[in-house]
Amino acid sequence: MGNRGNGSAHGQQSIRYSLMSNSVNGNPEQDCDNDPELWECDLEGIIVTPEDDWMDDPFFNPESLDEEDDSGGFYPPQPDDIECHVFYGCGGGVGDGNNGDGDDEDELQKWEDEKIIDDELDPCMQSIVEDLKGVEEGVGKIIQKFAGEIPGYNWELKSGKLNGQTAQTNPPALYDPTRESITTVFDNSAWSNATDISWARTILHEAIHAYLGVYFQINRPDWIATYPEMVEEWGELHNWNDVHHEEIARSLVNEIAIALKEFGDSSGLNYDLQFYQDLSWGGLHTTDTFLNKESTEKNRIQNILSIELTGYDLSGSPKTQKGNNIDC
Repeated sequence: MGNRGNGSAHGQQSIRYSLMSNSVNGNPEQDCDNDPELWECDLEGIIVTPEDDWMDDPFFNPESLDEEDDSGGFYPPQPDDIECHVFYGCGGGVGDGNNGDGDDEDELQKWEDEKIIDDELDPCMQSIVEDLKGVEEGVGKIIQKFAGEIPGYNWELKSGKLNGQTAQTNPPALYDPTRESITTVFDNSAWSNATDISWARTILHEAIHAYLGVYFQINRPDWIATYPEMVEEWGELHNWNDVHHEEIARSLVNEIAIALKEFGDSSGLNYDLQFYQDLSWGGLHTTDTFLNKESTEKNRIQNILSIELTGYDLSGSPKTQKGNNIDC
């Protein structure tokens, strides 16, 4: 993948990936930075997006078209029986291409200061976000370690009502390409007993949802190549939240724990890493990785999560919380 050109190698058909701008109403923009990125590989392909007919799920439920059909008004199928594989989602916005050298710390801080937008977040939650920005291994660092680059999109944080959830990040389809923005809502008023460390865990967790959603929406071919396990899991789970959770459980629990410990230490808490590792499993209790743990470990983790969120353990008994109350 990554070779430019029109021919097919080894006598096989060629898939052409054309990364084009998304649109809400199914009318693809005819200009993607004036130069759509073309990718080819030696596999048999099909057209998956017809003309201006927007398809909700072009990768997992493709629609095969006749060769004479135009692929989104951009690149028609090539002659010699070569078919095209078209994905909408132009690059730019996921990251700035920085791979971890040079002035990364300054760039990460700049992204956190300028691109994490919390104007519509309640003050009690804004305070936690600000404290997380001061954590060296915080939001930007976790995403950089996971993605291999510094994020470049806008992440909007808001307080609002949800149906029993602590937080909810928009799915990939609701990414705003014009503003290069994805939104997360936190229902802090419904969970007034949750401690600062519990909310910090939730914020870090949702930051990963936001990154994965943006990456999928604007650079789908790379996302598919980078996360083959998530592609396979989508075929089984058909739920973005669950798919993301499996990846977080596999890859990022320890990174979240390190960030939480640094946050806790800076807030005057003095607990070992095990406490923060247990907290990092919040929202991941249905993943295969968690379910494969011993029952005693699962019970310990779920009790800690419940206590920091509600002030009660799993049996409903009131317990002393380790985190600080934030009066949300």
